[in-house]
Amino acid sequence: MKYKKYLIIILIAVLLVGGLFYFRKQVYYSHGSREDSKSFEIKKGEGSAEIAESLKNDGLISGKLYFYYYVQLHKIKSKIMPGVYSLSGNMTIPEIVQVITNPESQFIKITFPEGFTAEQMAERLTESGLDGEGFLEIVKNPENFKKRYSYLTSESVETLEGYLFPDTYFFKPETSAESIVGRLLDTFDQKLSDQMRAYISKQGKSINEIVTMASLVEKEVQSA
Repeated sequence: MKYKKYLIIILIAVLLVGGLFYFRKQVYYSHGSREDSKSFEIKKGEGSAEIAESLKNDGLISGKLYFYYYVQLHKIKSKIMPGVYSLSGNMTIPEIVQVITNPESQFIKITFPEGFTAEQMAERLTESGLDGEGFLEIVKNPENFKKRYSYLTSESVETLEGYLFPDTYFFKPETSAESIVGRLLDTFDQKLSDQMRAYISKQGKSINEIVTMASLVEKEVQSA
């Protein structure tokens, strides 16, 4: 009987140690389910629990509890900066936290105001040491991207002008022109909600028609 009691205690201790070891491994070394990079937006006012939920839903972390625990343990909740980041499921939680708490130290900050043309965007990229020329070339010849995004499949889409979402972005110095274009298009895709898509379809118009109309209005009225 005594032997059984000790055996149970040992088994419980092994399970606890094993559980703690597994939990720590998930916090510091686990990866998300997605392998490619994607744009991930942290909005102003979002808490660590909300961010953890979004990271898990996007396949960037294996579990929201691990991210939340890491943030609370290291007391870095207040250091998380709102913005749009390029994250991958191949990154560990500490690597993700390093990016979202130090955006300016590792990335080049680029702001594209509303109304900026593709030429102005390219110029700003060049000024910041990024490949503005390559960016503009892709914008004018979007065939490769038309295969990647459903809203670009229309034959009438001859340029990416109008789909390059104006916002503040953080790019690594070595970011390629293709990745920059992809980031802006990803953001456009995220902002174009299901409700908006349904409304456009209900009006009997295509997304390209709406973008073209919006671009014309924006050129005519350069104000709020």
